[in-house]
Amino acid sequence: MVVIKVIIIVLIILLFIGTPIVWVHFWLKYMKKFVDTLNKKKSDLARLIVSKEIIWFVTSLLLPFLIFLLVLLYGYLF
Repeated sequence: MVVIKVIIIVLIILLFIGTPIVWVHFWLKYMKKFVDTLNKKKSDLARLIVSKEIIWFVTSLLLPFLIFLLVLLYGYLF
């Protein structure tokens, strides 16, 4: 029981630290490519890059929701 409690606490801490890092990573590294490929949009590769960027963005938006669920799980179990 203590092991599960520690694992959930570590996951919550890692997600609190990781969520802003993922957001900054997305906006700094991928946003320029995202806009460029949207402007060009000539090849299948560009469409693939755009879909990859959208997946990154949606994932980064879901991270706070995952943190909330872990906190609820922690409160429910302990």
